[in-house]
Amino acid sequence: AVVSTQSTGSTPKLRAPLSLGFSRGMATKYTAKGRSGDALSSVIGKDEKIKLHADVMKKGQASKGGRPKKYHILVTHLHGSQNNYTLYIIHQNKDEFKVKHKFSLIESFAVDFLSKDSSRNDFVFSINDNKNALHFECSNWTKKKTFLVDLYKLCKQLPKESMPEYKNVDYGMLEETVNLSDTLQGMQEIVNMSEAIAHEYKSKYLTTAEEEDLEKVCANCNWESAEEFISGQSKELSGLDNANIHSIISVEDEITQLFVTMDDAIRKLKQLEQNLDNYSTMLNLKEALVLDIYNQNTNSSRRVQNNLALVDKTQELVELLALPYDLADLSSVRDPHFSSAVLQIQDRVTAIRAHELAEMKCAQDTLAKCEDFLCGAVKMLNVELNGMFQQDWQGKHKARHINIDRYANLLEWCKRFDKNVYNAILQAYVETTKKGYQTEITNYFKEKSNLIQKRSNLDKGFSFGAKPSSKPIASTMDLSASKSSLSSFRRDSLGSLDSIATRGSGESGYLQQAEHNSKFDQILMRHMDFIKSLIVNEEEHLNLVWGFPVIAEHNPEMEDAEWAKVKEENGKTERKLAEILGGKLIEEFIQFLETSNKTDSYYALFMYLRLIKASHAHDTSYYLRKFYGGCMVRAKNNFDMFIRAQVTQIREVRVNKSKSCGILRPVHKFDQFVQEAENLFNNEERRIELEKGYIALLDALFQTVDRAAKEQQKVPGEVVMFENYHHISRRLAWMELATLSDHLRTCNKAYKDNLEAYISEKLGNPIEKISTFFAGVKSCLTPAMRPEEVGFNMNYSKSNLTKLLEEYQFKVVKKSIDNSIAKIDKHLSKEECLFSEVRGRYLTTFFAHITEYSHLMELCYPGSKLQFRCKVEELRTIYGMEEEDDEDVGQRLAASARWDDPGSLL
Repeated sequence: AVVSTQSTGSTPKLRAPLSLGFSRGMATKYTAKGRSGDALSSVIGKDEKIKLHADVMKKGQASKGGRPKKYHILVTHLHGSQNNYTLYIIHQNKDEFKVKHKFSLIESFAVDFLSKDSSRNDFVFSINDNKNALHFECSNWTKKKTFLVDLYKLCKQLPKESMPEYKNVDYGMLEETVNLSDTLQGMQEIVNMSEAIAHEYKSKYLTTAEEEDLEKVCANCNWESAEEFISGQSKELSGLDNANIHSIISVEDEITQLFVTMDDAIRKLKQLEQNLDNYSTMLNLKEALVLDIYNQNTNSSRRVQNNLALVDKTQELVELLALPYDLADLSSVRDPHFSSAVLQIQDRVTAIRAHELAEMKCAQDTLAKCEDFLCGAVKMLNVELNGMFQQDWQGKHKARHINIDRYANLLEWCKRFDKNVYNAILQAYVETTKKGYQTEITNYFKEKSNLIQKRSNLDKGFSFGAKPSSKPIASTMDLSASKSSLSSFRRDSLGSLDSIATRGSGESGYLQQAEHNSKFDQILMRHMDFIKSLIVNEEEHLNLVWGFPVIAEHNPEMEDAEWAKVKEENGKTERKLAEILGGKLIEEFIQFLETSNKTDSYYALFMYLRLIKASHAHDTSYYLRKFYGGCMVRAKNNFDMFIRAQVTQIREVRVNKSKSCGILRPVHKFDQFVQEAENLFNNEERRIELEKGYIALLDALFQTVDRAAKEQQKVPGEVVMFENYHHISRRLAWMELATLSDHLRTCNKAYKDNLEAYISEKLGNPIEKISTFFAGVKSCLTPAMRPEEVGFNMNYSKSNLTKLLEEYQFKVVKKSIDNSIAKIDKHLSKEECLFSEVRGRYLTTFFAHITEYSHLMELCYPGSKLQFRCKVEELRTIYGMEEEDDEDVGQRLAASARWDDPGSLL
């Protein structure tokens, strides 16, 4: 290390490293710094490190300002590679940098320095055999030489075959400069290393006092003569060694005495250790004696406790062996104490077997005695129940269940005690119960089926298009209802049975049929109650007496494994119920459904709707709902066939062309069908199939009404249309079903359209010529013609209008109106009660026309004082039409009139 000495005598400090400017790491002019350096770093790759940098100018080229163009030559090294060097030639234009050339140092290129002395500052790069020659110039010869040396030193690290070619270069000067640079760099590294070692030695091995002494010594030393310094230090060290030897010789006696004292102390320690070993042996002997005494006391205490426990257990066993009943007295299952005795003795047997003294002879004898009694009890129970099962309990299954319920505890005990005997008893119960139920079910349905057959014979042909019977109440084909028999009919309440249209030639037919329907519904409900009692009672009996679980429904909160277990238990109960009841019960009930459907297909409605409600009722047995669900498939087929048959009969019904129609018979029958269905359904949510039936029937009704209107000759077809559609629309409005909203709109539209057509086309216009005249006036009202100019048209002059008004005097107009009202009374039927509505609509239309034409006369013929000759106010009074209504119409017409839209006057 190179050391400098200060005149003040302080600690010598290492000099700073020399900056010679030849290597890239020490030449600041080759290091990219500041804005320029950051920009150059951004141009090269992220993993590349700048090894060489030189600022040059392009020879023979200048920028627009007359200055030479500035370039940068960079040599970079890719991190992680050995000889991957890249040379960049970058052009700088103010703060912008652009890479002009880029190639690897291992490529073929040459550098021509043009002269070996300092006469020239320029040099030439030749890349790829002089194909690309780049001529650059440094600011002075020193920079050129520095760049040459650094490039040469960097290229020496490359393989020999990859060295570039140097032209016009003094190789001796290059080698000497490179070696000098390496030597200076090595010296600098030694200086840096010496400083690091000195700092580490001071921090680790010198105390503060030593460091101060060292600084004093260094301050008093003459650093110019190292040999004198070393000789002086050697003399001082020899003097210190002699002093140490003399001090050791002077304390030799004290050291000898110290050794003697230490030998005495060691002997005393050995004697003390021997005494401690003796004391430890004596303590071990005493401890063994104490443990022996403790074990003797523990064994004595344990013997006492064992004796007391033996006495307690013996007392418990004695109490268990004392049976609560005398087994010889329990000889019959019917003994009221037999069941409790069996259960108590079974508990005693279980307790004795689990007792610690169960191997004693008295316990074994008692166990044998009790087991013999229990085996006998099982046999007695089997005999008793088999005898009970063989008895005739026809029609008294509830009483039978009650008698068997008394043995529920014994059966549960028997299931645990002897599984084989229990299974035999259960199988005997199933076989005998199955036979009894088959007989009971067969007799019940046979009796009720006979009742249905007899009652249905009283009234056949209840459907829409059945053939008329010879009896008045059975007439269903006549579409025209007798006005005399319907005169008292009023549709005040669509919800009551009396509001439905009468059947046949009077209300008695419908009332009789309604009574028969009600009786059938009652019989059906009794059948379903009978089935419910059988299934529910038997399911409860199987659960309470025989231990079968109640059938549970699926809960969404159940896990899959839990539901699989519940489903397995449900299957056991379902199979047992099906074995006892299912086969014969479902066979007889389906046969009853088929018989009822053949007797009267209308009964399919009752059966289907009742079964829907029963199969989805949440307050009853799951198996019962499942049973009804199976039967509902057959009932639904019958219901669909019934709907299809009714649709066919509606479409095939014939119209009496020579008589007034009124409300068609199928429309009345649809009313009755809806009334019965809605009363049965009672706000049931599952009504998809029923509403599909409604839609099918309504489509057929619409076709029949349209056909009847075309075929009718007695009254205009429009009357048939709007009367029947009005009737149907009121029924649909009462039903309030969203699925029938389209049909309701169709009915309302057909009613309004046909009513308007009837009024405008069939009744005639009391002032027809005036209406024709003003129709022409309205056609003339265009944006090009003002209203007061219409009178100049010869066809619509004031004189022509005056003549027309003279023709329609009061008597003429009144007579025409009376004739139209008489037509309305003649055409309309009394049962729908639309006379007042049609008459009012007709008069309202007439007076609206009068108001409209009066307004047109004031508008088109101002100041003419033209008016109708028919005394409009008197006509209003005669027909009870209020004047305010017409004034409102006139104001509406006047307010809507605009010059640019004469058609708005309509």
